[in-house]
Amino acid sequence: KQIPYSDGSYGTPVELDPGSFRYPYGVAADSAGNLYVTSVYNAFKVPYSNGAYSAPLALGAGFNNPTGVVADADGNVYVADNVNNAIKEIPYSDGKYGAPVTLITGFNVPAALALDSARNIYVADTVNNAVELFRYSGGGYVPNIAGLGILSGDGLNHPRGVAVDVTGNVYVADTGNSAIKMIPYSNGFYGTPVTLGSGFAYPDGVAVDLSGNVYVADTENDAIKKIPNSNGSYGAPITLVPLAAFPSAVAVDATGKVYFTDGSTIEKIPYSDGAYGAVVALDPFGVTSQTPLSVSVDPHGRVYALDSINVWMYSP
Repeated sequence: KQIPYSDGSYGTPVELDPGSFRYPYGVAADSAGNLYVTSVYNAFKVPYSNGAYSAPLALGAGFNNPTGVVADADGNVYVADNVNNAIKEIPYSDGKYGAPVTLITGFNVPAALALDSARNIYVADTVNNAVELFRYSGGGYVPNIAGLGILSGDGLNHPRGVAVDVTGNVYVADTGNSAIKMIPYSNGFYGTPVTLGSGFAYPDGVAVDLSGNVYVADTENDAIKKIPNSNGSYGAPITLVPLAAFPSAVAVDATGKVYFTDGSTIEKIPYSDGAYGAVVALDPFGVTSQTPLSVSVDPHGRVYALDSINVWMYSP
């Protein structure tokens, strides 16, 4: 659904396409505002043009409970096919999508994906207790380390979130260890994971802004936290929201505004002139009552969320 925004107020939610999705789980957007959705057995594209969404396009079948989804600058779509333990690509060329292609196998319940500007794929391989990198090279994907691809498997415990910043550093929600970790990147090499802050309780979501500040959905502490970054030095976590309701996902846009799941709604933390404002409910009437599971934001400021039976878009 879309909740229109005008003159500082949000209007009545409008369904993007009622009834097309069955238990959507993963959602992402490209730079043009097109929306990509995974549901129980399928992947869809919801085209966006001139401020409006068209009917969803089924992008492929054969998935089994796909979760993470991302799209690159060329329109190719990548899916974490959770139960099939694979990463699949839905190729895009000349305005058409091809059949899903299995790119990488050998995972054990991959929960999340991230994509950098070079189209390298980062995977939170949850039950294998690892974060893995597969580099884009010569039109295909190769493991970062010969035969493995593992960036970090030492000490991770059921990681469920992954993000990458503009310099290549990788951030992990190390859920089972109740920790946030950063895998530093420099001169083509990854270093030893560094624990950022402390006091988290089974965090599920992690995001990073253009300045390298890290945002955490500290799930069982019912809080949204920020780990400030000053010239590569990370400070102690700052609690931005102390009374969130079991938040599982967090996102940040290019202007510093933070979005997170909060019980049965999506919340926004305004940011202006270096200061955060009071939390604003994007859906103050509780229409998204199925408990949102995920949130993301595209370069245009449109916010995307999903719950167990709906997909929502909040327009800036």
